[in-house]
Amino acid sequence: MPTKTIQKKISELTETILKSMPFFFESNELAYITLQSKNELQIRDKFAWKMQCELDKLYGFGSYVVRREWSKQGRWKVDIAILKMNDDGEMASVIALMEFKAHHCLNKEQWPKKAFPKDVKKMCTFIECNDVDLYFIFLHTSIGKNNSFPDFVTYKNFYKNCSVYKGITDKQYIKDMTQYWDDMFYTNPKISFISKTNIKKSVPIIAPIGISFGYDFYISSMIWGPVKASAVKIIP
Repeated sequence: MPTKTIQKKISELTETILKSMPFFFESNELAYITLQSKNELQIRDKFAWKMQCELDKLYGFGSYVVRREWSKQGRWKVDIAILKMNDDGEMASVIALMEFKAHHCLNKEQWPKKAFPKDVKKMCTFIECNDVDLYFIFLHTSIGKNNSFPDFVTYKNFYKNCSVYKGITDKQYIKDMTQYWDDMFYTNPKISFISKTNIKKSVPIIAPIGISFGYDFYISSMIWGPVKASAVKIIP
C-alpha cells in the first residue's frame, strides 16, 4: 500500500471518528466523565481502538498498528503512532503521529498555546523521515449553563469563570472558538510554517456529549493536520 494512500485514508478516518465520538459511549457517559475529570485519555483511547478496527477491516489484521503512548527512546512518548508492519511483526515505517490535548471551557488560560509547539517539536524528534504525517488534536469542552456547582463537580471553581453559550449552534460560541484556535495554531509566536502547502484551517467539529447531573456538555474537536515535519519550524 503506497504511503500517500494510507495517509489519505487515516486523514479521512480521523475526522469521521471524532465526529462520531459521542456514539462510542453509552448515553450521557462521556458527559459524566467530563464533569468529573478530564476526558482526554478516554477519548484518545477510544479513538485509537476505532482507528485500529477500521485499519484492520480495510487492510487486514496486523498490516498497520495503532500504538498508544509509543516511544522510541527514553521516557518521551507520543499519544498515538500509526505504524506500518512487516511480515515478521516488526515496524517497517512510521505513517502518522498524533498528540491529544483536552481543555475545559473557553477562558484566558495560556497553557494550551504553549503545549502545542512543544508537542509538535516532540513528534518531530521521533521521526527520521519528513513524509510522516503529524496531527495535534484539541478537544474543547463547553458547558451549557453556569451556576453554583455542587461538590460532585471536580472543577467547580474553574467552571464559574468559564464562558457559557446557548448550545452547539450558538454563533458567538463558534466565533470565539475559531478565534481561540487561530491564536493557538496559526498565529502562535512559537511555531511558524515554512511551507503552507496542504496546511488548511480547520473548523470546529461540535458535538453534544450528553447531560450529567443536569448540566449539558458538548465538545469541539480541532484537527491540526496532517502536516509534514518539513513544513513547520519551532521558534526557540
